[in-house]
Amino acid sequence: MIEETKPTKYAQLLKLGKEALDIIKIPFEVRKAEKDLEKEIINIEQAISEQDLVIQNAKSERPLNLQKILDAIDTKDLKERELKLALILQQELF
Repeated sequence: MIEETKPTKYAQLLKLGKEALDIIKIPFEVRKAEKDLEKEIINIEQAISEQDLVIQNAKSERPLNLQKILDAIDTKDLKERELKLALILQQELF
């Protein structure tokens, strides 16, 4: 007959230790997530600025490449929507 092993007190203590470590790590994980979101917001803002430059350069080209201008405006609008959503997320989470 095979006996089922019961968790020992030592194993239970180890489990508590892991749970305690997980609890200790929570503030650091939250802070890291907040900083990661801030970094993403900065990257989006930079992409918006770069698209402004692309739009201005495309407007100054001769002959005008309307499709290039429209694509750059579309990309900028997309990044602005991403920025808006990221800022809303930042307010909700942090």
